[in-house]
Amino acid sequence: MSHAIPSGPLVLAADPLLNQGLGPGIVGIVLLKVVVAFVLLLVSVMLMIWFERKLVADMHNRIGPSVAGPFGILQTLADGIKLFFKEDLVPDRADRIVFKLAPYLSLIPAFLVFAIVPIGGDFSGDGTVTLFGERTYLQVADPPVGVLFFLALSSIAVYGVMLAGWSSGSKYPLLGSVRASAQMISYEAALGLAIASVFLTSGSLSTHDIVAGQVAGHWNVLATGVVPFLVFLVAGTAELNRPPFDLVEAEQELVGGFHTEYSSLRFALFFLAEFMNVITMSAIAVTLFLGGPAGPILTDTLGWVWPILWFGLKVFAFLFGFVWLRATLPRFRYDQLMDLGWKVLIPVSLGWFLLIATLNVARDRGWPILVVVLGGVAVMVVRGGDVVRSGRQGPGRSLGRSRGRGSGRLMGYFRGFAVTFRKMFEQRVTTPYPKQKRDKPTRFHGRHVLNRYEDGMEKCIGCELCAGVCPAQCIYVRGADNPEDAPVSPGERYGFVYEINYLRCIHCDLCVEACPTEAITETNLFEFSFTTRADAVYTRDELLVDAETGQPNHLPWEDWRPGDDEHTSGWMRATAPSGDSTYQGRVAWSGELGYGVRAAEPVEPTESAEPPVDGGGS
Repeated sequence: MSHAIPSGPLVLAADPLLNQGLGPGIVGIVLLKVVVAFVLLLVSVMLMIWFERKLVADMHNRIGPSVAGPFGILQTLADGIKLFFKEDLVPDRADRIVFKLAPYLSLIPAFLVFAIVPIGGDFSGDGTVTLFGERTYLQVADPPVGVLFFLALSSIAVYGVMLAGWSSGSKYPLLGSVRASAQMISYEAALGLAIASVFLTSGSLSTHDIVAGQVAGHWNVLATGVVPFLVFLVAGTAELNRPPFDLVEAEQELVGGFHTEYSSLRFALFFLAEFMNVITMSAIAVTLFLGGPAGPILTDTLGWVWPILWFGLKVFAFLFGFVWLRATLPRFRYDQLMDLGWKVLIPVSLGWFLLIATLNVARDRGWPILVVVLGGVAVMVVRGGDVVRSGRQGPGRSLGRSRGRGSGRLMGYFRGFAVTFRKMFEQRVTTPYPKQKRDKPTRFHGRHVLNRYEDGMEKCIGCELCAGVCPAQCIYVRGADNPEDAPVSPGERYGFVYEINYLRCIHCDLCVEACPTEAITETNLFEFSFTTRADAVYTRDELLVDAETGQPNHLPWEDWRPGDDEHTSGWMRATAPSGDSTYQGRVAWSGELGYGVRAAEPVEPTESAEPPVDGGGS
C-alpha cells in the first residue's frame, strides 16, 4: 500500500488535519493530542511499575505492594515523591554538564516514538476520528517515514546510557555503558531486519498505512511468516535491557550499572525512561504485527472506544509477557547474549528478509511461488545447520549431545514459565508485615522504659552505671540531688537528664543488667519510625512510665501492638531494693514493667547511751 501524499509541496505528515493549514483551531487540536499522549504515557508508566511489582510478587508467592492506596496502587506515586525530595548528588570526578543531560537523552526518544503510534480510529474506513469538527488521526504525528523515525530514535536512546556511564567518572557505570552500546548495536541490526520484513509486506513506512494494510488483509504476524515477529520480540527485549538481557545493570558485577552514581530526580528519569520504553516497544509491536487498534466494533454506541480498547488489550498482553519473562528467566551470560544476537537472530532475520523480498519479486514476475519457498527454506536449513555445528560442536563434544542439551534447556524454560504462572493463583504464605507481626519471645529486647515505684517515685537514682556499661555509648545520664520539699526518687539523687539515642542503640540489655534499682527495662516494641534525627533521641519524659497508669508512654510515631508492654527484660539483681539475701548470686525475672513495690527503709542501728561495761575489774 502506498502512502497517500497530497499534491503540491512535500509535506512531513499526511494527517488530514494538517492538510488544511495551521490555524489557531488546528494548532489547539495538535497541542491537545500532544498533552493527552504525554499524560497517557505517564499514567501508563505509573500503572506499569505497580503492575510489574505486583505481578512478580504474585508469581514469586509474595504479597507485593499493599499499603499505599487500594491494592498498593499508589506505591509508585509515593516512590516518585520520595525521589523528588532526595538530595541530587553529582560525583566530584563527573562531567557535570553531560552527567545532567544524559537522563533526558534517554527519556525524550521514548516519548517521541510513542507519538507515531495510532492508538485508535475507525480503520474500517479511513482511520480518522472527529475532534471539534475536524477529521484527524488518533496519533500525534504520522510522518511518511514513521518506521525509520522509530529506528532513528531507538538508536539515539543508547547515547543517554553511554554518556551517563562515561560522565560518571566511575569504572562500574563506564563498564555498564560499554555493555549497553555493544548490546544495542548487536540487536539493532536484527530489530531493523525484522521491521524491514514488515514494510516489504505492507509497502509503506507510515504506521497508519501499515495498520490500514493489516485491516484490509492479514495481520503482519501471519503475512510475514511469524519469524520476524519472534525476532522482533527477542531483539526488542534486548534493546530495552529487560531481563533476561539486563546485563548493563547486573548488580552482582556492576553494582547498579550505568546509573550507579545517579540519585534523586535524575535516577527517577532513568527509571521512567526504562518503563516508558517498554510501553512504547509494546505499542510498536502491536502496530507493526498485530493490527494496531484494529478490531471488531461490537456496538455502534461509543464505537470510537472499541479501537482504543483493542489497542490497550494488545499492549497489555505484551506488558504481561515482559513481566513474565522477568519473573521466570535468569540473566544470560554475556557470551550467550552476543552469540544469540550475532549467530542466531541476525542470520535468521536476514535470511527471512531475503526470502520475503524474493517472494515479492517472484509474485511480480510470475515465478512459481512454491519452488521459491522450498528453495529458500532449504538454503536457510542448510545455513542454520552450519551455524549450529560451528557454534556448538567443540572438542570432546558431539553434536548429538549438544542438541540434546539444548532441547533439555528449552524444556526447562517452558517448565519455569509453567511454575511462575501456576504460582499466581496459589495462596500466599508470606506474613503481611507490618499488619500482621510475628510473636516475639518473652525476653525480647525492645524500646526502653524508666520505671516508677507504686507511690509514683522514680526508680532511677542517677548513678550513671547504665551509661558507663553501654558499648554503643547511646545513653546520656546526669544525676542531681533530690529536692527536699518534693523528692523525685527515694534516694539522695535522681536522674535529672536521661537520654537514649536509638540511632546507636544495639539493644544488648547491658544497661538493664547494670541498673542497681531496676529502673530501666525493655519492652517488646522494636520497630521505630522516625521522621527526624531528633525523634530518635528519647528523653527522660518520653521514657518514664505514666505516673497514674504505670504504662509506657505511646509516642505518635510508635506502633504499639497488644502484648508489647506486657513483659520486660528487666533483671532482679543481687542488689535489688529489697536487700533480701535469698537473691544473692541469682538472676530471676521481675514482674511487669511500670510500678514496683518500694522496699521499706532499713532501720538504722541506734547507739547505746550507756558506756560499755568494762569486764576487766576495777
